[in-house]
Amino acid sequence: MTTSISGVLKELCSAPLEAAVQAEADYRTIWLKWIEREIAMINTLDDATKQGIDWMMILGSAPAISVNSKVDLAITMRIASVKEVTAKGEVGLAVGPIHASGGFGFMSRTTTESTLQASTSVVLSNNEQNLLDYLGKHNITPSDPTQLDKAVALLKAE
Repeated sequence: MTTSISGVLKELCSAPLEAAVQAEADYRTIWLKWIEREIAMINTLDDATKQGIDWMMILGSAPAISVNSKVDLAITMRIASVKEVTAKGEVGLAVGPIHASGGFGFMSRTTTESTLQASTSVVLSNNEQNLLDYLGKHNITPSDPTQLDKAVALLKAE
């Protein structure tokens, strides 16, 4: 595998951040599954009972997520270089009936090897994320059951 030193350093710094972005997407998937289960359970109730449901209270009980972590990453790379030089020559000499010929050549091979060690430490933190605040940031107020479809569509969006 061939890579550049700057590429390795970029990966060390960006990998934890990409993981945090993926974790955010996973939050939405968790909330989506949770809200779909709640809707399925509530749909088993009779219509009179459904009318008295406080969706704000139900959605307020969704799992809240808070990330606080320190990620230490390190890499050790072996850097190898091989350089080879080959030369060949042939000479012939003829003087009257005497003929002489010969050849010569050489090869030089140089190998160097070194290691590169790089590390990074990233602190990841976010404010507590809860479903009601997340929906509120997208102007969805689930106190009205018709807003639930919008909430589900938002959580399904990639």
